[in-house]
Amino acid sequence: MSSSKNKGVALTTVSMLLIATYVAAQILSDIGSLKIGVVAGLAVDMGTFIYPITFTLRDSVHKAIGKKLTRQLVIASGVINLLMTLFFLFAAKVPGDPSWGLQEGIFCDFCPHLANCVRFDCC
Repeated sequence: MSSSKNKGVALTTVSMLLIATYVAAQILSDIGSLKIGVVAGLAVDMGTFIYPITFTLRDSVHKAIGKKLTRQLVIASGVINLLMTLFFLFAAKVPGDPSWGLQEGIFCDFCPHLANCVRFDCC
């Protein structure tokens, strides 16, 4: 019998941490981008502070797992961000508990920006 080679990639702990950190940085950057802050007198997209880190992480992931799997990771991260947006839109549409006094602001700050992404009015 001939032995078959394992064509999969064995992910090390470091690889897994890099992948998880990349996806987390993408998500945090996207959420942070909903806020335009003033830094040193300039209007700044707050996701700007995290997004550059994703390039370094993506390069590190590429070295750890290869080009093909890194491309799949970038696509998966995009899908995760789309699902996050859809979840926030869903959560914003669900009627809130009247006993909780913070209903007004919890998603409406995000909604106009999220609605622009998928052409859906939520607030």
